[in-house]
Amino acid sequence: MSFFRFLYPFFFLLCVQMFTGCTRPISLAEVPLQQSREQGSAVRPPLVVHEKITLSAAPVENFVCYRSTLIFASRNGRINAWHPDTGLLRGKIRLEANAEPVLAVSRDGLLVVGDKFNRSNLSCYDLQSGQRLWQQQAGVIVSPPVIADSSIYLLTRFRQLKRYDLKTGVKLWVYLFPGQAVAPPVIAGRHVIFATEKGEAFSVTRFDGELAWQQKVFDEAVLAAPLVHGDAVFLFSRDGRVAQLSRQSGSVQWQKKIATGQFRHSAAYADSTLFLTSSAGEIIAFDLRTRETAWMLSTPMPAGSGPVVHRDILYFSSMDRHFYSVDITSGEIVQKVKLAGRSRTRPVFCGPFLATGSEDRYVFILGPEANR
Repeated sequence: MSFFRFLYPFFFLLCVQMFTGCTRPISLAEVPLQQSREQGSAVRPPLVVHEKITLSAAPVENFVCYRSTLIFASRNGRINAWHPDTGLLRGKIRLEANAEPVLAVSRDGLLVVGDKFNRSNLSCYDLQSGQRLWQQQAGVIVSPPVIADSSIYLLTRFRQLKRYDLKTGVKLWVYLFPGQAVAPPVIAGRHVIFATEKGEAFSVTRFDGELAWQQKVFDEAVLAAPLVHGDAVFLFSRDGRVAQLSRQSGSVQWQKKIATGQFRHSAAYADSTLFLTSSAGEIIAFDLRTRETAWMLSTPMPAGSGPVVHRDILYFSSMDRHFYSVDITSGEIVQKVKLAGRSRTRPVFCGPFLATGSEDRYVFILGPEANR
């Protein structure tokens, strides 16, 4: 027994060393600079899975990319990074137990981390040094933060839109609104636009937090982020409707029911066409010039993510354990890649790759065979 008492301190020190080693903040100081080519410029079907990274819990629904480095989080509060030249980077950000992180990254490498379940839950990290710059109590965050210029905009429970200074974490203003919002806001010029579960849309002036306009649009909730293009704001309802509003006044210009399922994910835009995925497995191309559905593709199960468009290909994940590449003009399936899990993460381009994640605790890095 005395022999084991002698070993206890060594076991304790070893455990402390292991714990602190795996919680060292992420630093990209040694990561090669991103090449000047466009993100995703080499991504084109046929695609293969280059990496399958196993996490300790399911990944969250939004990944971010900085300098060809993919930054992703799991639903147990762990944040990691992956780079094609170095693989998984040493270091990790660990949040409180039962945390669910939401992420945003600025052009100069400041990583903003929100926690949807804990109150001391808004932090900013310098990705070059790996140091945390500040931490704030932001309340219960309901969607990923949005970074514009030198500010952070986020929606919290209890009907609040907040603006923080990116460099210092100082809260600049709070706007209180009726209803509850669950989808992230969008930045449109001088305004922040968002919608609520009551089907109302709001536009708030970015620099002073004053209401510019408020508009009742739907009788159903809005669960997906608005999409802004030019002077048009597009909203998507839980009962499969799309509406166009004036960005300047908020007036409803038209609305139309185009899906049988619910719109829960952000839409994509290309060539005067909206691309949407629904809970009924519908993939819809809606032509804004004719206000008619250009084509519709049906999948066996609901879409796990919203779509992204790159050049002439639309990409999305489905709950049928496949990653789809679709021709945006014809709606024909170009390729289906079988995944080891049901994907719920919106695809993100990062360097020469495309990444998504599944509820089965995997992160998938996809790209052309030539990138292996």
